[in-house]
Amino acid sequence: MEAHSYINSKYHFLSHFFHVSKMGLTVVLLLLIIVGSILQSYWFFKKSYRFFDENHFPTLKPTFVFGNLGDAITFKKSLALTIYDLYNKLEAHKFAGLYMLHRPFVMIRDAELIKNILIKDFVYFRDRGIACKEDAEPLNNNLLRIDGDRWKSLRVKLTPIFSPNKMKLMFVPIQENSKKLVQILNSTKGESFDMKELSERFTTDVIGNCAFGIETRALENPDSIVREMGKRIFEFRYQTLIRHLFPHLPSILVKIFKLTYLNKIVESFFIKMLRETIEQREKSSVSRKDLLELLIALKNETSDIYPNKDVEQFLSQINDNNVKNETGLTMDLIIAQCYLFFAAGFETSSSSLGYVMLELALNKNVQNTARNEIIKVLSENGGEITYDSLKDMTYADMVIAETLRKHPPAGFLLRKCTKSYQIPDTEAIIPQNTLIFISIYGVHMDRKYYEKPEQFYPEHFEEEARNKRPKCAFIPFGDGPRNCIGERFAKLEIKIGMIHMLMNHSFDVSPQMKLPLEYNYDSTLGLMSVKGGIWLRCQKI
Repeated sequence: MEAHSYINSKYHFLSHFFHVSKMGLTVVLLLLIIVGSILQSYWFFKKSYRFFDENHFPTLKPTFVFGNLGDAITFKKSLALTIYDLYNKLEAHKFAGLYMLHRPFVMIRDAELIKNILIKDFVYFRDRGIACKEDAEPLNNNLLRIDGDRWKSLRVKLTPIFSPNKMKLMFVPIQENSKKLVQILNSTKGESFDMKELSERFTTDVIGNCAFGIETRALENPDSIVREMGKRIFEFRYQTLIRHLFPHLPSILVKIFKLTYLNKIVESFFIKMLRETIEQREKSSVSRKDLLELLIALKNETSDIYPNKDVEQFLSQINDNNVKNETGLTMDLIIAQCYLFFAAGFETSSSSLGYVMLELALNKNVQNTARNEIIKVLSENGGEITYDSLKDMTYADMVIAETLRKHPPAGFLLRKCTKSYQIPDTEAIIPQNTLIFISIYGVHMDRKYYEKPEQFYPEHFEEEARNKRPKCAFIPFGDGPRNCIGERFAKLEIKIGMIHMLMNHSFDVSPQMKLPLEYNYDSTLGLMSVKGGIWLRCQKI
């Protein structure tokens, strides 16, 4: 009894607490659950962060929860620049193991290893790792996002659409839109204008003409609905970021919180516009010889992909001459490919053309050399630009290549290891399903490969200099079987637009232009878009 009384006297405050507050036990339990969850999460992340220590990979110390991508996840920097910073921190290594949240990924920072990933050992890395469910978002069933045999089959079908002969058909509409672009420049009368905004209007009209046979009239009308929707494709959305960070979220969560990759207004607009255009084209007997007509011919199986040198080269690159017809071209698939062509052509081509004109304005000697070459080639061709004469403008090609080196449209490439791969001459093994990051910007700014990486120096692309560099030290469009299928079209569009502008105007940087350049930090797509526009002035020659 005395012992019982002693215990009651010593611990009476506890029984009083629980008698007075029935919530007390609940609070304690909640605290225990919270503390337990934190400890369990900490243990989970610590265990995850030992992955590369045990697999012969050099690595950088990750930050709890964020891994090595904290700057991107907390919006301090774009994902492209965060990857670039990691590239520079790993200067002593050809590859390294890093973490996105708890998920391991491998960074490759050596041109020869990049060649292995993209070309030589492509069979191990043919997927991008950003595939979506087929029925989730219709516009995502495009060549960029699908993987496996579906990608291979679709790539074979689409490759002939971008052959040199097909590009020749695009020459006239690009020419016509370039002339309209010059008329807009005439109207500026020496006042400042945003070259990025003007390039967007130009590429919108070019894509509309060349891909879909429609008049978007963005050059005439800056508020063109097609251009506005094009801009909204690339607006920052938290939903898109969450889907990229957590690609395997349960469908129920995606539906409840509306975690779509695409803005639904934008998706509905393009599906409606493209469906109506295709249906109208199929009812009509008019032949446009544009990308849409070629897609419809493939859908109706009235176009034979063989024989085609590009297809044969593609099949030899992937070491597979037996491609199953996994992907029939349905109406929905055509719409998804058209959407991809528009989105890629709108943003990357417009950014690249804007950067070309900025660098020419900043480097007047380069501008004059490029213009003199154009004048010389024109004089040899009766004063006219022809498709065949474009190949003689080699300095123009060097200017464009140097722009793509210094300002790549995308900051990095992403691949997924589809089966375990041992990095040559090492003990390091990349496990199946591991993501691979390649910093395009990092490689392009590396002194190992470029004499003057910080400068705009077209001589980087003289034949002798090119031959000294490894093949994959210049990858603005990727390389190998999974490179950008629209590379030829993008270069053609940029080159013709640049030629017409230089023929008719000289360019200077406007006082409104913010230098040094800053890049937008809100992009979740890895794009290298300039902050604040590209402000120039021009004078008619």
